[in-house]
Amino acid sequence: MIGNNFTQIKKNCIAITIFLNLMIPSFSTAHEYKEEGIAISHPYAIPNRPGTNNGVMYINNIKNFSKLKDELKGVSSSIAETSEIHSMKRDNGVMKMRKIPSIKLPINKVISIKKGNENGYHIMLLNLSKNLTHGDFFDATLFFKHAPPLKVNVEVIKPNSAHKK
Repeated sequence: MIGNNFTQIKKNCIAITIFLNLMIPSFSTAHEYKEEGIAISHPYAIPNRPGTNNGVMYINNIKNFSKLKDELKGVSSSIAETSEIHSMKRDNGVMKMRKIPSIKLPINKVISIKKGNENGYHIMLLNLSKNLTHGDFFDATLFFKHAPPLKVNVEVIKPNSAHKK
């Protein structure tokens, strides 16, 4: 009887180990995307303000490791009618937000589009189909000048818990 219990425990431990080895790599790379010369880390959004129909999406880092200068030219998402790339700059003491045509991605450089980045880069999500709620996910596709489109899964997180990586 003790031998049978030990054998069953051993089988269960092996099954759990196999399961964890299969699942853990997917958890660790769930917010890392790499495709033909472009690497994206941690795309995220924050909940939209009550009474508004627009939201904001960020990306911790974009790295261009191709042999060509590239540009992030646009973004589409499953949750917004339109998406625009924006920049915020201080002009005569006033913060001004403006739509920009693209974000330059120099070769072997990391560009931050995370909340609070030095260029004020962010992606406006206009005319949301539903509110952005902490814990939700949605799909977005990033479009580049040279690299093929890259589909990412965006997590909606609390405003002050931006990805640190």
